[in-house]
Amino acid sequence: MSFKLTYATMFDPPAQLHASFDSAVARARAKLGSRHALHVAGEERGAAHYFVKTNPADCEQVLGEFPAQALRTLRRRARGATAWQAWKRTSPARRAQLLRRVAGLIEERVYDLPRR
Repeated sequence: MSFKLTYATMFDPPAQLHASFDSAVARARAKLGSRHALHVAGEERGAAHYFVKTNPADCEQVLGEFPAQALRTLRRRARGATAWQAWKRTSPARRAQLLRRVAGLIEERVYDLPRR
């Protein structure tokens, strides 16, 4: 996004905000009912078992199928701790650079990220 959503801009948001939101809604609707893989170490990975998540306001609407063993799978893979070991050895300056990049990606994809 080329603007910052702040208290001053939220009552008169730029047209780009509405266009970005509408586009994200269309992308989300196109994915309704889809099967979602795990994203581990930069790779999409299927799972042996999935659970179906429905819309709490309309139980007939399937939001998607999600890996049932996601956390267990991630914990197993994390036991090798390769990511943690690499992060531990990363300099503070490089960590800051990576975190700024992540923040930029979050800002770019703000409407595509799930809310909890």
